[in-house]
Amino acid sequence: MSSITRKKLARGTRLYTDHVVGPLQAASVALSGNIAPEQMQEPKGTFRVNLHVPCIDSTFWGINSAYEDNRYSIPFVLPPFQQDVDITAGVVRTTPNTYEYSPSAPRFYLDEISFGFDQRGEACVIADRLFDFTAAANAVQDGQMNFADITKLNIKLSLFEHKMTYWDQQEDPANATKSDKVNVGRELWGVSMSNVVYAGKNHRENPVMVDNLDLEIFPHKSYAFAISAPELSHPGGDNKPSYALSSATISLKIRTDLVSRDTRASDSVQNIPIKHNGAPTNEAVTVVTPAAGSVITADQSGGISQNLSVIDSVFRDKLNAGYTKNAETVPHQNLLKDSCYEIIAVPLFQGRRYQTVVHNTLASEAYFDSTAGAGSQFIADRRIVPIEHPFVLHHVILAWNWQKQTQQAGIGASSYMIPESSGFTVDVGVGMATGLESDMYTYEQLARTTMTAPDWIPAGNKGGSWFTKCIDRIRCMTPETRLGQAESTSAGNPRWWDWELHQVSLEGTGGAGYFAQGRPIFIGKGWSPTWTRTTMAATGAASTTLGSEQFIEVRMRMRDTAQTMQTAPSSGTLTMYSGYQGHWVYLIGKKALV
Repeated sequence: MSSITRKKLARGTRLYTDHVVGPLQAASVALSGNIAPEQMQEPKGTFRVNLHVPCIDSTFWGINSAYEDNRYSIPFVLPPFQQDVDITAGVVRTTPNTYEYSPSAPRFYLDEISFGFDQRGEACVIADRLFDFTAAANAVQDGQMNFADITKLNIKLSLFEHKMTYWDQQEDPANATKSDKVNVGRELWGVSMSNVVYAGKNHRENPVMVDNLDLEIFPHKSYAFAISAPELSHPGGDNKPSYALSSATISLKIRTDLVSRDTRASDSVQNIPIKHNGAPTNEAVTVVTPAAGSVITADQSGGISQNLSVIDSVFRDKLNAGYTKNAETVPHQNLLKDSCYEIIAVPLFQGRRYQTVVHNTLASEAYFDSTAGAGSQFIADRRIVPIEHPFVLHHVILAWNWQKQTQQAGIGASSYMIPESSGFTVDVGVGMATGLESDMYTYEQLARTTMTAPDWIPAGNKGGSWFTKCIDRIRCMTPETRLGQAESTSAGNPRWWDWELHQVSLEGTGGAGYFAQGRPIFIGKGWSPTWTRTTMAATGAASTTLGSEQFIEVRMRMRDTAQTMQTAPSSGTLTMYSGYQGHWVYLIGKKALV
């Protein structure tokens, strides 16, 4: 109770009841739902950005380590809560001042980065599918351990900070003056890991953790975690060694401010239990104040021991706040702020045969029908996220990947082309569902977006809806390294970028974000008292899950309404549909104490 003060008395001063009861009264007020974060031992909350890549093989690094600054990257962004975004309704963004962040918005500080990958418990490197490869026969050594070449396992890790093109169009690689520039942003953090770190017989720093960073992460900038290991590349020719980083795992621990949880009254939250509407039920902690001038006692009403026992009983029961697993609020809340930021990173289209999806590998994709005609073919992927505890969804961000191999079985990097068809369409959706061990199964749509015709650049040839809700375009490799890979068929074949960030709008209206969207959505499996929920704005009715949602499902579908997806590009060799190791969908919102 650091905010409670007491009167300091000189020796010999007569003791009055106010001297004793005053601090106890202040404690009772604080314990009645008013304990501020600064009064707590841990005044901040934490969350993690957890990323996993099944494999980064030698095809990404090029031939014979030719591209030293080649980096495999994954971007992310931390937009503020909807309450902290000030939007001028109906105004199209033209300057950064159109959208502003509240000064009361929580701040973010990167405290810890950890990185690891699979060495099969040995001081070795793992062979990839091109190890001992020949043009006449496929390799059979992939997955094997090699101890002698552990000296090639030198890795550079970096975190880049990028000025979002949403705020500063001069930083947009689609800008004619930027199309041939590096535009990778500022390296906020970096570390080089020598092979010695991974070569120990009895001890290896895998995973490695770097803590006490205390680096501020800004909500108006984007960030990209990058990995560089060019010495794992293929040296070129037949029967040569090449290696992979298998099961690479990245975790960024971020510290942030505690905030009040969302309520129906102040935030118009969709699907929140009507029983409590998110409002706290504060515990009533009361001490008895003796009459002025009365005798100070111990065990009688208003006595010191009696009042202290009231305070002690609260601490014995522990301080309460937040939600239960069944979406109930705690009956006796003591904390003033009980929520903080949370991000769930969901991968899509990972683990493909050649790490990317191109027009001539579609036959290996699930759901694809090579005999279907134009408009009927599609490829799709989905992920299931179990609902363990309540979560309020504020934003959904899609990270679309255009990264390519620098070399693959004799196909040069410049042979990969952005889909040029005006009918190429991507649908991304997020829904919550119920149906496990149940007689009822159903979905409720939470967010969605549709993007068409990505092969566009100023003065280009398509101008579809692909960039309608784009908030950033990011390069993490130089154009020289990329060799113009993933080129556009627009005039001059401009060099493309590595990543795009798009807003996937929440269902409904009245919400805040980079672009118009619905208000926050409560997600939490309930029981009978918390089944009845507020309506979903898009339908004007209660969620079809009826308060019993069990999991979140994230889906992506790619299709072409104008031609078959196996159509080759008009220039180059391959039409690229999904970049190296796929895309990411970030579910961003508030989590509460449980």
